[in-house]
Amino acid sequence: MPTDIPTGRAGPAPATTRFHLAVVAGPDPGWVAPLGAEPVLVGRGPTASLTLEDPSLSRDHVLVSARGGRLRARDLGSANGTAVVRARRGPHADTPIPGRRSHRLRTGWWALREGDLLLAGASVIEVRRHPSLRDRTGPAQPSGVGDGLLGRLMFPLIMCVSSVPLLLSGSGAWRLVVAIALPLVLVGSVLWPLLAQRRRRRGERSRPETPVEPEPDPGPDDPAGLLMSAGAPPRAATDRATEHVPRWEIGDANQSTRRRAPPSSARARRDHERARYLPGAPGTLALVGDDEDVAALARWLVCRLAVRHPATRVRLDLPAAWAWATTLPHRAPGGGPERLTVQVVERPGGPPGADGVRIVLARDLTEVPPWCERTIEVGPGHARRVGERWAARVCAAVAAATRHAGGLPEMVPIGAVVGPGDVAGIIRGWTEDSGLSAVIGVGPAGPLRLDLGVDGPHALVAGTTGSGKSELLLSWLLGLAHACSPADLALVLIDYKGGATFGPVADLPHAAGVLTDLDAADTARALASLRAELRRRERLLAASGTSTLVDHRARVPPEERPPALVVMVDEFRAMAAEHPDFLDALVRLAAQGRSLGIHLVLATQRPAGAVTPDMRANLTVRICLRVLEDADSMDLVGDASAARLPPVPGRAVVLAGGRTIVQVPWTGPPDAGTVHALVGRLVAAAADLETREPWRTRRPRPWAEPLPGRIDVGELATDESGYVATEPRSLRDAGQVWPTPATLPFLRTDLPDEQTLGTWSLPPASTLLVSGPPGSGRTTALRTLAEMAHRTGLATHVIAEDLAAIVPPSSDTSHGTQCGPEDSRRARRLIELLTGGAAGPAVLLVDDVDVLCRALDETGGIGTGVDLMTALLRRARPAGVGVVLTCAGAPTRWAPLVADRLALRPQDVGDALLAGIPRDLVGTGWPAGRGVLITSGATRMAQVALAAAAPDSYRDPARAPVRLIALPATVTLADIGQLDGAPAGLVLGVGGDDAGPIVRDLPDGGTWLVAGPAGSGRTGALRMLGGQLRAGGRVVIDGPDGLAALQAPTSPGTTRPSGADDPVVPARGPVLLLDDADRLPAATLTAVAEASERVDLAVVAAARPEALLGLYHEVGARLREAPLMVIIGPAGGATHLTGVDLRRHADDYPGPGRGVLLDGGRLTPVQLAS
Repeated sequence: MPTDIPTGRAGPAPATTRFHLAVVAGPDPGWVAPLGAEPVLVGRGPTASLTLEDPSLSRDHVLVSARGGRLRARDLGSANGTAVVRARRGPHADTPIPGRRSHRLRTGWWALREGDLLLAGASVIEVRRHPSLRDRTGPAQPSGVGDGLLGRLMFPLIMCVSSVPLLLSGSGAWRLVVAIALPLVLVGSVLWPLLAQRRRRRGERSRPETPVEPEPDPGPDDPAGLLMSAGAPPRAATDRATEHVPRWEIGDANQSTRRRAPPSSARARRDHERARYLPGAPGTLALVGDDEDVAALARWLVCRLAVRHPATRVRLDLPAAWAWATTLPHRAPGGGPERLTVQVVERPGGPPGADGVRIVLARDLTEVPPWCERTIEVGPGHARRVGERWAARVCAAVAAATRHAGGLPEMVPIGAVVGPGDVAGIIRGWTEDSGLSAVIGVGPAGPLRLDLGVDGPHALVAGTTGSGKSELLLSWLLGLAHACSPADLALVLIDYKGGATFGPVADLPHAAGVLTDLDAADTARALASLRAELRRRERLLAASGTSTLVDHRARVPPEERPPALVVMVDEFRAMAAEHPDFLDALVRLAAQGRSLGIHLVLATQRPAGAVTPDMRANLTVRICLRVLEDADSMDLVGDASAARLPPVPGRAVVLAGGRTIVQVPWTGPPDAGTVHALVGRLVAAAADLETREPWRTRRPRPWAEPLPGRIDVGELATDESGYVATEPRSLRDAGQVWPTPATLPFLRTDLPDEQTLGTWSLPPASTLLVSGPPGSGRTTALRTLAEMAHRTGLATHVIAEDLAAIVPPSSDTSHGTQCGPEDSRRARRLIELLTGGAAGPAVLLVDDVDVLCRALDETGGIGTGVDLMTALLRRARPAGVGVVLTCAGAPTRWAPLVADRLALRPQDVGDALLAGIPRDLVGTGWPAGRGVLITSGATRMAQVALAAAAPDSYRDPARAPVRLIALPATVTLADIGQLDGAPAGLVLGVGGDDAGPIVRDLPDGGTWLVAGPAGSGRTGALRMLGGQLRAGGRVVIDGPDGLAALQAPTSPGTTRPSGADDPVVPARGPVLLLDDADRLPAATLTAVAEASERVDLAVVAAARPEALLGLYHEVGARLREAPLMVIIGPAGGATHLTGVDLRRHADDYPGPGRGVLLDGGRLTPVQLAS
C-alpha cells in the first residue's frame, strides 16, 4: 500500500449508517464518509473527518450533521463558501435528481435531504442513502385486468362526457358519427388490455416455470459507489456488476466539451449514459492524454474490474510501478481458460498478446499501436480522475473482502502482511520489542503470526515445485526484517538453488550473506563461523551469568546485545546429498543454539527420507505446502493432509502448537519489483536509523568480512615496524650461529573459527610450496616475498625465467644471486652453496621448480635436479635458508618435502584431493592470488598481498650475501687490469663465483693445454698467453721450428729484463707454443720431446680434445696429463679427456673463449681474455 495514505482517511460507510456523504466530482473524487452520531467535518486539514486534496477547500470548510435523523449542513466560514443544489423527486418516489438552482449557505444550519449536492470549493459532495436501504422494486407492474383500468378509461370518458352538450345543441350527420365513434373508443379501451393480458397468460403457461429473482443493485456506478461496494465480495451472477466480459465505464473522460444541457435534463442524462459506457470490452483499449489524466482513468478501470469481478474470473497484469495495487488478489498468476487477463501497458513496443485484453497508456495518438481497437482521448478534469490513495483503499477493501468471504483467499499480497510501508513506520516497528514475530499466512481466523522465539525455535518447510515454498520463505524473511532492526536480527541465507530463492533479498541490511551451492567454500566457511558464534555466545552468557540469550539481552546495555540469528536453508536435501557433514553440523547447531538465540529454518521439496530423528526432535515448527506423495506429508505433519491440498500456490498446513491451513503471502511476479521495493525501503530505514542510533546497525557479524580480492602488504602490518616479529631464537649449523631474521608477511588469511581475518608470514628458514594454474598469482606471491625480504634486510636469491617480474628494481645491496633456469651452472652452484650452509641466513625463491629441475637434468643427468632440490629442502632449516618454490602442476613430488603449502585457485577436485585440500575449499571464479594455505595440517583460505617497490625502506643484510656473477661474453686484458685488486701474473681471464681475474704462473718445464674445437678461440688463447710471457721476459718459441736453436745451459743464468736499475732476476726457462698439436707429424713431436730433455721447456699447447685422445706419442701423453687445462667450447666433448663431466661447471657456449679451467682437480668456469 502506498506509504502516504493517512490513517484517518474516510473509508466505506458502515452498513448500519442510513446516510453518507459521497464525493462525486472534483480533484479528489470517490471518498465517502458515514453520517452517524458524530458530525462530519469536510476540509483539507488533518482534523477533518473527510479530508480531500482540494486546494479550493479551507482546512475546516463545512460541517454536516445527521443527529436526530435530521440532515443539516453549516458553512464554517470557508474562504470560497458552500452552496447546496436541491434535489427533486424523479419518476419514482425514491429516486432524487439534482435540481438546477443552488443556494449559498450563510450563517446557521441548512436542512438537507437525500440527493442534495454540496458545492464546497471545487468538490461536489452528494448526500446519499446506503444502497441496501434504497427501494429496488421500481414501479408496480399490472397484475390483472383492473390494474390501471381507471387510468386507461379516464381520457375516453372525458371525451364522451364533453361530447354530450355538443350532440344536444345541433343536428347533422356528423353527430351520428360522433355518437357511434365515442362508444367504440370506450369499448376498445376496455377490451384491448383484456386481450393483451389473455395472450400474456397463454404464453406464460406454454413456458416452463422458473423462479424470478430481483435484480441486484450494486449502487451508483461512480468512484464513491464503487468504494461503498468494495467491501463485499463480487457476485458470481452475470449481471451489470459481474458480466464475464468487462464493460468499460469511463464517465465523461472522452467528452472534450461540456454538455450545454442542464445536468438534470433528460437529454443530458442520455448523452452522459452514451458517453460513460463503451459497448463491450475491446481486445485493446488505448487511453491518450496527459500522463496523470491517463493514469487516473486507468486506475478507475482497474479498480472497477477488481470490485465487479472476482479474482477467479479476471487476472490483472499491471505495471511494476503501481505499488498501490500490490494487495489485489487479481494479480495472482494461474487460472484456467475461463479467467480473462487484462494487461495495462505503458507505451508498448511490440505486438499485442494473443489472449486477454490490453489497456494501452499513451501521451498522444502517435504512440498508439495500430492494433488498438478503440482509442479514448482523455480530457482534463474528467469525473473518474481517481488518485493513488483512493485506488489503494479500494484494493485493500477488495483484498479484505476476498480474505473474509467464507474461506481462504487464493492469493495474499505481501503488501497486506509485512507491516508499515513507510520509513518512519518501519523504524517505529523496529523500536518496539515484538520478538521474532511475522505473519506467515492467512488462515480461517485471519492472519497467522508465528514467533520463532516462542513457537520455535526451529522450523521445517516442505513443498513441491510450484507450491509457493520460495514465496513463503521470502515473505517470512521480509516479515522478520520489518519486525526487527538489523541490531536485533541477523540472517544467514543458504540457497541450494543457485541463488534463485534468496537473491532478491540479498541486499537486506539484516543479511549477513547469501550462500549458494555454486561455492561450497563459502558454505563451509559459514558453518565454521556459526560454530565459532556458538562458542562466542556461550562465553557471553557465562560472563553475564545467564542461561538464555533473552536473559542476557535484558541484563546488558542495548549496544552490547547480540542479535538473534536466523539461518534459513532452501533445498537442504540437496545440501545433505552433496555435503552430508554440513547438514549434520546444522542439526547440531540447532540442538545447541536453542538458548543462544540461533534459529534454523530448513526447506526442501521432498522431506521423505531426508528428515532425520534428530531433525524431528529439534525442528518443532512444521510448515508443509502441497506435496505430491502421501509419504512426504506423513513425514512432516503426520498425515496425508498436505498431499490433499488443492492446487493453489501458497496453500499450506502449519503445525505450531496446533494445526492450521493457511494461504501464504505472494510477493508478486519477478518483474513486478515488489520485493525490490520492500527491500529498498528497509535499506533506507536502516540508513536513516544509523544516522540517529549507530549502535543499532553496527553489530558484529556472525563471520568476518570475506577475503578482499586485492590487498596491499601495508594492510598486513601488526606492529610498529609493520612486520610480524618472532620469538628470539637462533639457527645452528655445524657450530655456526645465525641471527634469526624477521618473518615475511604476505598473506591475508581467513579464520572462520575465530570470526576474523588474519595475517600469515613465512617463518624464518622455512619451506613453502606455491602451486596453481597459469595466471593464479604464483609469480606475484614471489614478488611480494622478494619485496618484503628486501625491506627486512634478508639476502634474497631468485631463480626465475622472468626475473624482472620478481626482483624489485632497486640497488644490489640486498640482492643475492639472480639467474634463470637456463643458467644451470649458476643455479646448481647456488643450490649447492645454500645446502652447505655457507650462505645463510637467506631466502631462495624459485619460480616453477619443475622447469629448473629439467634444466639441471640436461647438464647433470636425469634426476640431478630433483636430488639437488630435495637435499636443499631437507637442509634448509639447519642451514638458515628459507626456500619458496612454485609449480604449475600437481605438487605431489614436492608436498612431502615442504613445511607449508599454498594452493592458488584450486579448481580440479581430483588434483585438490591429491594436494590434501578439502573438497569444500575447491572453488571457481576466484581472483588471482586467492588460494588455500595448508600449514601444520590445517587448511584456510588466503589471499596474496601485493607489494609495490619501496627502495627507501630496504635494509642491508647483516652479512654480504652470496652473489654468483655471470661471466661476461668477452673480456680483454685491459679490462682485467682495471679491476680492483687485480694480481700480477699470467692472466687467463675471469671466472669463478665472483667472475674475478684468474691468474696462474707457468713453471719451467710445465705443461698447459687449451683444448677445444675449431673456432672456439684456441689460437687466440695461445697468442694472448704468448704476449704476456714475452712481456714478462720469458723466451717464447712459436712453433717447433725454433727448437734447434735451443742448447742446454752450462750454468744457471741471470737476466736483466730492462734497464740497468732493474733488479737482477734468475733466468726462466723457455716456453714453446704449439698450435694444433694434435696435427703435428711424429718427427716434430719427437723433436719437441728431445728439446724438453735438453732444457726445462714449458709447453703451452692447443688441440682438439677428441683428436688428442688418439695421439700415441709421449708428447701426447704429456699434454693429456697436463696439470692445467682450459677446456673451451661445448664441454661435452672433453669428458673422456678430463675424466670429469664438465657440463655441470660450464655455461652455455656463448662464443670464443668460454670454458672450464681444470687446475689441480678444481673446476672453475672461465672466460679467456682476448
